[in-house]
Amino acid sequence: MSKLKLKKELSSLSKDEIIEVVARAYSARKEFRDYFEFFLNPDADKLYEKYRDAILREIGRGQRKSKARISEIKKLIKNFDSFDAGTEYGRNLRLFAIDNLIDRERYAWYSDTLINGTARLTLDLIDFADKNGLVDSTMKMIEKNIGDTSRGNKNFKKFILHAIERHTL
Repeated sequence: MSKLKLKKELSSLSKDEIIEVVARAYSARKEFRDYFEFFLNPDADKLYEKYRDAILREIGRGQRKSKARISEIKKLIKNFDSFDAGTEYGRNLRLFAIDNLIDRERYAWYSDTLINGTARLTLDLIDFADKNGLVDSTMKMIEKNIGDTSRGNKNFKKFILHAIERHTL
């Protein structure tokens, strides 16, 4: 069902019927419950911490060989964005994910999919920052992290830098 059809259907319902639909959705699905709880009590810091912890758990999967799934990390970021907690929170969550992927790569073997996914996530962050007027400060944060010799593998960071250079040309 499209959003337009949903709006049309909801407009034909009475106030009590809409309340019942929302209450049933709240009871039936965790995603709806999470959304409505944030809607009624918007605590962006708490939401950010919840998603940050989930991303950290995903990045930490596996010992010497990382079992992190870039698709799951992107899904978590997309779910976080659906709450509209604010663009700086969205930017910071993306930065957090990239920073921790860079840090973890120093100690665990990454598949090509995870390496390419990290570079793609960095490019997505730049696009997100550009669309939201945060590109200058975001680029400084990315460059600071990549330039930090105490964090991450040098070759992995070079790969990300080359992806950024190709992307901005």
